[in-house]
Amino acid sequence: NFGEHIICDTCDMLYVHGVKEDIKNHERVCKLYTLGVPFHGWKTTNERVVYRDSLKNKRRRERSQSYLEDDDDDFDRIVETRSTDPHHHVAKVLQAKTIIDNKMRFVQP
Repeated sequence: NFGEHIICDTCDMLYVHGVKEDIKNHERVCKLYTLGVPFHGWKTTNERVVYRDSLKNKRRRERSQSYLEDDDDDFDRIVETRSTDPHHHVAKVLQAKTIIDNKMRFVQP
């Protein structure tokens, strides 16, 4: 099967079987699709949280009576990013947008 063109069922990337560079690039892209874009919050500024997962909060409160509200790493959340925010904030949003657009088959202009 060396040299065979393969389209991944997960990420829809076309790569060539047996070509190390193609396989490495495919693994990186496929990892983003399966795990999503890693985001642990902005290090430089306060983030604008528009939604927090209340079910996750409820489960956490049930597990422990010592509930700490400022432990943000345990929350799923939606954050707002504006075009006036630092470049790395906008770049992270565009990274997630690319994955969403590809999955929904949106065409780039």
